[in-house]
Amino acid sequence: MIRTTLVRSARTKTRKGAPSKPLVGLLGLKPEFYPVILAGGRGTRFWPLSRKSFAKQLLPLNSAQSMIQETVERLLPAAPAENFWIITNGDLRLNIARQLPGLPRKQIVAEPVGRNTAGAIGLAAFILHRRNPQAVLGLFPSDQVIANEKQFRKDLQTGIALAAAGENIVVMGVRPTRAETGYGYVEAGAAYAGEVRRVRAFREKPARELAEQFVAAGNLYWNSGMFLWSAETLVNALRQYLPDTRSPPSGAHPASKPHCAGSTPSATTRAWITASSSRARPRASRARTSTASPPRGAGTTWAPGRRTSSIA
Repeated sequence: MIRTTLVRSARTKTRKGAPSKPLVGLLGLKPEFYPVILAGGRGTRFWPLSRKSFAKQLLPLNSAQSMIQETVERLLPAAPAENFWIITNGDLRLNIARQLPGLPRKQIVAEPVGRNTAGAIGLAAFILHRRNPQAVLGLFPSDQVIANEKQFRKDLQTGIALAAAGENIVVMGVRPTRAETGYGYVEAGAAYAGEVRRVRAFREKPARELAEQFVAAGNLYWNSGMFLWSAETLVNALRQYLPDTRSPPSGAHPASKPHCAGSTPSATTRAWITASSSRARPRASRARTSTASPPRGAGTTWAPGRRTSSIA
């Protein structure tokens, strides 16, 4: 059974069946962590500032850095530059590589044909499964604004530890500040430890009345699109729930052979949610199009440790 979880705090409460110390301390060695950043798109949402080869994640909408530069900088304390993978398309790959010269260019991967999020996740999963089945993968959009980065990194470490501790899928939830109809929601169930809670259900984008009920309920969070799994857990989940996307790239590790149709994988994956208080926004808002300034810093490049401005 696959467990899904929502996370926030690194501290835990003592309760039956739950750890009584920080989750990170349960694991001994620090797990190997690979951030995977999804950076596709067609450049239509912020047109005319964005273009087919210069989508919104390449624009400096929040600071002097582009949004993808901010995303990488935010994650660097959790993983070295050589562990980053960017999944994009052929139109954007060159400009992304120019903006991120500190990352290995071979790990900025262009899909030959867009297959939406599942295809991009599957590509990263099988690539990294060959390297280390127990490595933890983090999936991150390239166009988010996160105000409280210190809290975000604390929550991230809790999620990484939980993902490494078993066959767990971790989603980072955002406490809603309004009845937003443009985001999906995650319904949290029973508490597991501290701010970590089991996921009861994923809810699609609601109508206004239902969104207001979600906010009033107090146990529904915006789905940030940020997920954490071990490579083994993710590969097994893809085989079980998306068998049409299960085939690994040529030359994949023998352990990555797909199950035959109708077989039952042995995964006992659980889903958890970590509710972040970092005031993250799930995606860059379409409403900002009317107020976005010209891409003043769009041609700048990024290198690890170099930051031109801080996030408010």
